[in-house]
Amino acid sequence: MSKPIKTIHLLILDPSSNDAEQTINVLRNAGYAVRATQVLSDEELQAALDRQAWDLMLAKAHNKALSPADAFKLVQLTEKDIPFICLSQELDAELVNVGLALGMQDVIPDGDPQRLRLVVQRELNNLDERRRRRRAENLLTEAERRCNLLLDSSRDAIAYIHDGMHIYANKSYLDLFGYEMLDELECMPIMDMLAGKDHDKFKEFLRQHEATQGEDEFRFTGVKANGEQFEAYLSISVATYDGEDCTQVLIRTASDSRELEEKLRELSAKDPVTNLYNRRHFLEQLVVSVAEATAGRLHGNILFAEIDKFAALKDRFGITETDLLLKESADLLEAQAPKDSLLGRIGDDTFAFILPIANPAEAKAFAENLCALVREHLFELSGHTESITLSVGVCPLDTNSPDAEEVLTRAQTACIRARSRGGNSAKIHDPAVDSAASSANSQLAEKINDALENNSLSMMFQPIVRLHGEDAEFYDLTLRMRDDEGKAIPPDQFFPAAAQAGMAGKLDRWAITHGLKALAEKRQAGHPNTRLFLRLSAASLTDEHLLTFIGKTLQAHRLPVDAVIFTIHEHDAHSHLKRAIAFSERMNQLGGVICLTGLGASGHVQELLRHLNVPFLKLEGALAQELPSNKETQVKVKELLDAMHKLGKRTIIPSVEDASCLAVLWPLGAHYIQGYYLSGPAPSMSYDFGLAEF
Repeated sequence: MSKPIKTIHLLILDPSSNDAEQTINVLRNAGYAVRATQVLSDEELQAALDRQAWDLMLAKAHNKALSPADAFKLVQLTEKDIPFICLSQELDAELVNVGLALGMQDVIPDGDPQRLRLVVQRELNNLDERRRRRRAENLLTEAERRCNLLLDSSRDAIAYIHDGMHIYANKSYLDLFGYEMLDELECMPIMDMLAGKDHDKFKEFLRQHEATQGEDEFRFTGVKANGEQFEAYLSISVATYDGEDCTQVLIRTASDSRELEEKLRELSAKDPVTNLYNRRHFLEQLVVSVAEATAGRLHGNILFAEIDKFAALKDRFGITETDLLLKESADLLEAQAPKDSLLGRIGDDTFAFILPIANPAEAKAFAENLCALVREHLFELSGHTESITLSVGVCPLDTNSPDAEEVLTRAQTACIRARSRGGNSAKIHDPAVDSAASSANSQLAEKINDALENNSLSMMFQPIVRLHGEDAEFYDLTLRMRDDEGKAIPPDQFFPAAAQAGMAGKLDRWAITHGLKALAEKRQAGHPNTRLFLRLSAASLTDEHLLTFIGKTLQAHRLPVDAVIFTIHEHDAHSHLKRAIAFSERMNQLGGVICLTGLGASGHVQELLRHLNVPFLKLEGALAQELPSNKETQVKVKELLDAMHKLGKRTIIPSVEDASCLAVLWPLGAHYIQGYYLSGPAPSMSYDFGLAEF
């Protein structure tokens, strides 16, 4: 199970900004994403405490404006649970005793980073436990309140019995037996509610139940307060009431049987986690809908929706938390369900609609709206705010539809195609594309796995050349793979197949391992300033151990961290923003460099640049190809480049294929260019940068 990144909101009382930054770096180097605020006075501390919640406070012992003791008292007055640790250069027993007597969590020596890391880890773990306990207590209180409300309002006659005596009965139970108040039943034996002829049989029923813990019903004749008798069924189960072990008694009359059977049928059609229709019921209704469609009486669409990277979420947070996520997702989808539609949960992380929208394009638009709704919603798992995305496949229901199973398979195949392109999107079933993709991707995945195991992938290096930027020797690394006949398989074919098969991260690691080896050899051969652009997939952003792997590989080849410029696509960074931020922050701390590619493909770049420190930006290749002939594209690219240059970013234009493209690019001011006009990808880093003078 991968360990989630821990973000801590830190208050630090320290008169020296440099010392405070060193303390913060100790925690960052320990793997925490630190959001710190430095305070110097009681006014600043009070304002910070009023502004938001905090996870930790560190206070230096010698602070003239505000002592740790006074700061701790201010924290206590707020009644907020904030672990408080005092750091002192002159540590003695008296100081420690005073701090602990006040209630501080610890008093530790200043300048001992290992002790600080261990104490912070301990206190944050304790804080998490306290927060979990409080949440559990609140949930228990709320659950008990809801249970009591349900009991009181239930139409079923329910009572709790302890040592044969009534200790609780709901209104339905009182009404059934003709009593007005619970006081009339308290301490009354349950035997008094049964006709005399059933006493011995009921005792035997209780003995058998105690021996087997079975749930069989007992048919009996009940006796009301006025002596009137009625026929009923009784079932019992072990329970607790007000913390006391007891027996729950549920009674229904013979006339309730039909209503109960209807309720049981309804419950059997529902998924217990989401309360949506379950797979069995959904497929039964789909069979009916397909029959209606083939008869010309129904025109609609099937939607097959899956949560992207759900398995990773389950590994990180466990089944209980992801069940809550599924319920919250189901509520979001159900709120959007049109009238006369049917929504079900048909798999672990899979939902499906029978949608009364005839036009496939309108059904796709509906699906895209669902994707946007889920993407913008903030889910909370174990106290961590998470964003999730959906991939949705759409398949029409009409007179030409095959059987229900095939219709669902087609929608699923379209969903897989959406997910292979990064997820967070919807695709309509395309017979020509999906039929080829379903078999081809499976075969490709096997080939990719073989290539990884046999080290039969190859690397290609394409130069990135100075246009208006500083002199540099940059190469862009891409992977190549060949089929059984030796023909090259385009990256835009085998990378989606790898992502779908969960092997994109393995491809990235292979490229890092072999790319850095080639770079080290190039530098040792007399080119010490050569740098490599290396692409990372979305899978690598979610890999908790990637930075450790990168660090060890760089160290093995004696390369500085800025020798490699890691490239992340704008779509992946936006889809996994928290991970991208954490990766960016850690790389910046280590002196690493990131390039954001796909600039202009969507409207996310400005938002991303508010969160990510990215020195390099690479344009979307399709825009460069349109430059020579499209005036609107020229204006758009000019505006993008101007905006990025004002932010101090270095820009790269890929896909420069001819002189006409270069002629248009020259006045736009891009720093670097890349493309076949200069040089195509080659198996070695052998480009002569001295020839590239424009």
